[in-house]
Amino acid sequence: MRRVLLTLLLLLGARAPARAQLLAARESTIAYGHHHINASYVEAHKRFWVDALGGALVRVGTSTTEAVRFPNVLVFFSARTPSGGTRGTVVNHVGFETRDLRAAVARLRAGGFRMVTREKLPAAYEVTDDLGQRAGGNVIAFVLGPDETKVELIENMSIAHPLQLHPSGITMDRGYTQVPALGIAVAFLTDPWGTYVELTEGMTAVE
Repeated sequence: MRRVLLTLLLLLGARAPARAQLLAARESTIAYGHHHINASYVEAHKRFWVDALGGALVRVGTSTTEAVRFPNVLVFFSARTPSGGTRGTVVNHVGFETRDLRAAVARLRAGGFRMVTREKLPAAYEVTDDLGQRAGGNVIAFVLGPDETKVELIENMSIAHPLQLHPSGITMDRGYTQVPALGIAVAFLTDPWGTYVELTEGMTAVE
């Protein structure tokens, strides 16, 4: 992965106190659960993710590790200078939904963060006051956080929280299937680059 800044990991149905559980993980054994960010200056990232975007700074377990919590996702920081921003990498940006995009953009601008909506959207989008929209489409905006971390904001007034992770749904080629003869269960999907991926449950019992 070029210019690694973000690492997306899977939360594998771990048991945790209810207050710490991610909402999506309550209904699924696998959930897209957190980001790891290489941060040249952690405090600057905290101002972006907490003060400007509205996340909550939390302590993880009994350790001194801190993370920023949003509905359905946690953001962790590593005090390590990245080799570049997210643009052009495999993880091009992080997406959130918000009930009030205009207010979110105003907070980001007040915090001194650069809006890049016009330069990131195709010409078919009309952009006014850093808010982009095409006919029949959602209102959208893009911002650059510290270390040129690109974040996408999409307005969705029907969500339950002021701001939450924008879900990236996956269509399974073959859903959860038990294979009694092998004592395992499998599922298959194709990733955006055409790689056929198999998920397997129960392989640890194979000797």
